[in-house]
Amino acid sequence: MQKIVFILILSLLFFSCDKDDNEIQTEDFSLFLERITPLFSASLDNEILNWGFGLGTYQTNIAYWNPNGDATNPNRYLRFVLNQENGDNQFLIRTPLYDTSSDIEFDTVFGLGIKTIGNSDDDFFIRIRNVNEEYSICDIDVDYQIEILKTEEIIDDDPSEMGLKVWIKIDDLSLNECNPDYTKNLTNGLILARFIGYKFE
Repeated sequence: MQKIVFILILSLLFFSCDKDDNEIQTEDFSLFLERITPLFSASLDNEILNWGFGLGTYQTNIAYWNPNGDATNPNRYLRFVLNQENGDNQFLIRTPLYDTSSDIEFDTVFGLGIKTIGNSDDDFFIRIRNVNEEYSICDIDVDYQIEILKTEEIIDDDPSEMGLKVWIKIDDLSLNECNPDYTKNLTNGLILARFIGYKFE
């Protein structure tokens, strides 16, 4: 009888701890989804990076470009950058090349769910410069994953300032200096990026 009671107590403790852990993770995740200013946070090996937009800290660079140089062609890359104001740290994320006049292709890139991240025209791409060392995904044939958790269109009075905020999660990927013998793992990544030019006007 004592053995049964002991097992019941252990089971209750296990489920209680599991529930608490899930609640903590959900609460932390909810806080991220409530953020409104751009940010990048992650672990780069054992170093915690926590960069956010703000006066005297980081500023944003938001742009898009047509790879063939023709502004009338709706095929574009979009790019978001966080630059440290008084330093050398920088975070960059670039979308895949897609047809900004197509709702289907827009959903393929920005719809909620898992996307690929790598170094081809069909992938998202990131680059990090941290203390004068630059890390990116150099290999073409990798297929890491990111997850788009939320998107929100921002419409200002000036149509040229229309933006798309995107909340992104990265679990794990390997970055290097394009030297296969020197890699760093990026884990627990959270990105709140803002893009412009996401629809062809």
